[in-house]
Amino acid sequence: GEKGSGSDRLDQLENQNSELRTENDRLRNAVARLEELEAEYEEKLEQKMHDIVQLSSENEQVRQDAARQVARTKERCENIRRTMQEQIADMEKQLAQCRAIAKAAQKDRDE
Repeated sequence: GEKGSGSDRLDQLENQNSELRTENDRLRNAVARLEELEAEYEEKLEQKMHDIVQLSSENEQVRQDAARQVARTKERCENIRRTMQEQIADMEKQLAQCRAIAKAAQKDRDE
C-alpha cells in the first residue's frame, strides 16, 4: 500500500501544480490586461491635460478680447454721451436765443 499512496501523493501534487500554473497564467494575463489599460488611461490623461492647457489658454484669450471690447464700447458710449451733451447745450443756447428774439418781437408788436 505504501507505493500506491506515494503515487497518489505525486498525482495530488501534480494536480495542485497544474492548478497553480493555470492560476498563475490567469493572473499574468490579468496583469498584462491591467498594464495595457493603465497605459491607455495614461495616454488619455496626457491628452486631457493637453486639452485643459489649450482650453485655458483659449479661455484667457477670449476673456482678454471681451475685456478690450467692453473697454472700447464704454469709450464709444462715453464719446456719444459727451457729443449729445454738447448738442443739448447748443440747443438750449439756441432755444434761449429764440425765446429772447420772440420776446423782443412780441415787445415790438406790443409797442
